Amino acid sequence: MSDTGYSLTTLENFRGGLNYRTDAFNLDLNESPDLMNVSVDPRGGIALRVGVTTHNQTALGSNVKGMWSLYKDDGTNKVLVNYGTSIAAHDGTDFTNLVGPTARTDGSRVYGDTINNRAYGVSFDQPSFYYDGSTAADLGTTLDGTTGNFPQAKYVTHWNNFAWVGYTKESGTNYPTRIRYSHANLPEQWDDLDYIDIGKGEGGDYITGVLGHNDRLMIFKSNSTYALFGFDGDSFQLVTISETVGMTGESSAVSTPYGVFFWNDRQGVYLYDGTNMIWLFEKLQPAIDDGRISFNNNPPQLGWANNKLYVSVDYFDGDANTTKRHIYVYDPTMTAWVLWDIDAAALHTHHAPDGQPILYGACVDNTGRVVSIDTGETTADRYTYTGGAYVSSNIASRFQTSWVKTRNPIVRKRWGQMRLVTSAEQSGTLTVDVFHDYDTTVAATRMSGPKEELSYVVPISGRQSSDSVWGTATWQDSAGTTGDGVWASGIVRQVTDIYKIGSGGTSSAIALKITGPTQENVAWEVNAVSFPHKSRRMR
Repeated sequence: MSDTGYSLTTLENFRGGLNYRTDAFNLDLNESPDLMNVSVDPRGGIALRVGVTTHNQTALGSNVKGMWSLYKDDGTNKVLVNYGTSIAAHDGTDFTNLVGPTARTDGSRVYGDTINNRAYGVSFDQPSFYYDGSTAADLGTTLDGTTGNFPQAKYVTHWNNFAWVGYTKESGTNYPTRIRYSHANLPEQWDDLDYIDIGKGEGGDYITGVLGHNDRLMIFKSNSTYALFGFDGDSFQLVTISETVGMTGESSAVSTPYGVFFWNDRQGVYLYDGTNMIWLFEKLQPAIDDGRISFNNNPPQLGWANNKLYVSVDYFDGDANTTKRHIYVYDPTMTAWVLWDIDAAALHTHHAPDGQPILYGACVDNTGRVVSIDTGETTADRYTYTGGAYVSSNIASRFQTSWVKTRNPIVRKRWGQMRLVTSAEQSGTLTVDVFHDYDTTVAATRMSGPKEELSYVVPISGRQSSDSVWGTATWQDSAGTTGDGVWASGIVRQVTDIYKIGSGGTSSAIALKITGPTQENVAWEVNAVSFPHKSRRMR
């Protein structure tokens, strides 16, 4: 540093993500105790999250409860939903109600899967049904090997050439620990004796999900987990994975290259990697303990896309005194969590043939909307279709650094002019508030001169290039009097700048809260923060 005696601490890696542990003193320098609507770049920077885009221009009459997909060999693929008493398929612009299946019970959820060019749906208390892209109809419940049947059940999946259902309803009787399987490659033919009762009478728990994963069928109960191996009724073998860890009912496990992620009661997300149960919610557990994550309405839902896990929960916002749906996003390559305020409940990944997987979310506050999440289509939230265009709303974003203490956490320091390394495509402003000594209730104040908060406004400058593109621009002469430009790119360019943001005052520890621009569609990124400091003598 130019001033004698100053040392420098630089944060240039924020890959630790969110950590709610109350002992902020011990947070790693790459972690944050508070962030919203940002993503962690694999290189270590923090950036505004990508926005969402509505999938249906006309809102449905009530909120979507379940989503699944139809895929056909001819390339036909559609997203299906159930809402209210209706079932609907996306027609390219909006959702169109299916005609044929029995009306669902309002508020119930349909689970579905595609098997042999037909999408099947189950909702337990109503007949199961099929949809082939043009027609839809109820299926029978006869379990004698004849065709045109499908058991009533809560959960359905396809694994090892069989259709599977869990938690069945047969002749008016509930079987909460039963799974059934169809004939091989014949999802509409079932035999009465082709079932397995999973841990019947053990602990009183019940089936909460079935999911095919590689060489095994995962069977979740409320307090336990099982795996089924084999190729047919003669070779099926049931293995107990855990007698203490299960999945919350009407949640949604996801199969991924890393293993199976699922939500366990009041403990959050677990990963079954094929051998071990791994608890992934250690950093976020305080949000469950203090009630920020609540369980009053929709159960937590999981989705997988873009090599990330998305976890939708009810989140209590103490500042607004309201509970809204939020999404925690987990990047397994960095083991980092971030929090987004997208109001999606049910999540579903639609993977069209030869297409990029798209994660869809069913909005709660924006009634009847289904949105695509984190697809890179836009930098702004988009929910409302009016006047022939989508109306966008700004994404409110923030990020707080960990506490910088240097080597002497109790020695007071004089903090010099801090620097931010930023990147932007558009111009806007960041607000940077300074906090001292583990107190984030109010910004720190200056110790000399007028008593004012240490808060700074930082301009971020995007660069819009000139029109000097090949075939249109001409060279300027040496006097700059002829010619219309200097050669440059014809598009918006990402630009990195370093800004001095003023001094940090005097304290033993310091942290910054960076609030994103309030302008619409203004993306931002912070790649590093530097803290010059000089220790004061102890007295």
